[in-house]
Amino acid sequence: MDNNYLVSDLVDIKIERDLLSIDHLNGKRSVQIDADLLNPKLDNPITITANIEEYINSNIKSIYPSIKHSVEGQIRSQAETGKSLGFSGPIVLILMLTIILFTFRSLLQTFAVFILIPFGFIGVGWGHFIHDFQLSMFSYFGMIALIGILVNDSLVFISKFNKNLKEGLKFEEALTQTGLSRFRPIILTSITTVAGLAPLIFEKELQAQFLIPMAIAIAYGLILATLLTLLFLPAFLKITNRIRFTKEWIFSGKELSEEEREPAIKEMEYEKI
Repeated sequence: MDNNYLVSDLVDIKIERDLLSIDHLNGKRSVQIDADLLNPKLDNPITITANIEEYINSNIKSIYPSIKHSVEGQIRSQAETGKSLGFSGPIVLILMLTIILFTFRSLLQTFAVFILIPFGFIGVGWGHFIHDFQLSMFSYFGMIALIGILVNDSLVFISKFNKNLKEGLKFEEALTQTGLSRFRPIILTSITTVAGLAPLIFEKELQAQFLIPMAIAIAYGLILATLLTLLFLPAFLKITNRIRFTKEWIFSGKELSEEEREPAIKEMEYEKI
């Protein structure tokens, strides 16, 4: 008699996955569902979350109205970051505006620095379009860094321009010398920054995909910001000089020279007094 039996001969085996643990949140049973983006370049977490919310509200909650849900992960972090930036961002910009205003003692020159910021964001948009990336939380971090770089380049340019005026150069000559002297350092720093970010932008590893939007925002924003600093800023300084002439002529009837209209020359006159 054969006593060699298989387990399957005695019982019916059915393999299923059972609960490994029962999670609770605030004393109530909870289920956590995690997911990673298959393609961070094309998949937009905001759109995906909106679709999930619609599915839960229209289907699941109609059957189980007592279910409560919350969205966590990147979406929640992005929302918290946006809320934080909404509070601290204006304060930082006001502080920057105040410092620059006291440094130059000119509202128009301060405005010339800050007017470049929105144009720099155009480069951010083009960079994301070229590389087919969605705007993400890291893109906004890159835009914050870009503001600092753009303001710094503008400060260096205008400070050199004011210094040339104080040294006795004519307006046109001071503007030309500033462009020639600042061209090389601004271009070189921009090239080295973009070159340093290029390996990250073209990285194919999944771990780097979330950081690429930040690198794109800085690199492409900086490319456009560099051109704006070297081309648009001198033109805007020329325009503001003409605005000062018109203002003086309307309110006092004086026809000041190009140099006399500039705040750097007026500052020197006040110091002499």
